[in-house]
Amino acid sequence: RKGWTVHIIDVRRVIKVTKRGGVMRVSALVVAGDGNGTASYGKARAEEMSDAVSKAFRKAKANPFYVERYFYPKPLFPGDNTIFFPAKAKVSASKVEMWPGSQFTGLRCNKTVMQIMDCFGISDINVKTRGSRNKTNMVKAVFKGLSSIRTPWEIAAARGLSYREVTYAERRAMNSPTQRNKRIRAMADERRAAERREVLTSLQSDPPTSQLPAAEVEGAAEVLSRWHKSESE
Repeated sequence: RKGWTVHIIDVRRVIKVTKRGGVMRVSALVVAGDGNGTASYGKARAEEMSDAVSKAFRKAKANPFYVERYFYPKPLFPGDNTIFFPAKAKVSASKVEMWPGSQFTGLRCNKTVMQIMDCFGISDINVKTRGSRNKTNMVKAVFKGLSSIRTPWEIAAARGLSYREVTYAERRAMNSPTQRNKRIRAMADERRAAERREVLTSLQSDPPTSQLPAAEVEGAAEVLSRWHKSESE
């Protein structure tokens, strides 16, 4: 097990019923990883707990799973990282939701998920578990959610966008209240300017002098002259 971080998630005694009677065995659920984005889980049974754990570790090591992580531009520690995008997953009655964490967030999750993230080497993440607390289903849901996260390079290649347009930080900045209010104000200004141009153009092409009082006609002419002056500038 050198170079691997191993966590025993669950150990329980199970009974296998045979013709000769019940045979008591030990079931072990193990999560193992190298702390560098690669981890897996394994479940095995044996007569002794140590044999069950060793068997589960061999199963986990035989099926490694890699997760691409986002490293902060200016990390305080070399291993500061998180996931790229939020993810959701459901296995049976266990539901898992995870979000990228800002720097120094830490592992905001329960003990089982914390051990999984430790095997992957993820240092900052927010995870919420709902529904059943069955540890086997919870582990499967976490791995299913992590496997659904695509890298920005994959998304950019599929959509024909640049890397910066699909990163989580860029999307979060674009969806911030300040940026959203700026976009709303800009859209409102453009709409008002378009309506003003339409009215002034109609006055210029066919001024309704016969239907308006003299004062309103003079005012419209003055506004039209100002608009032409601003457009020329």
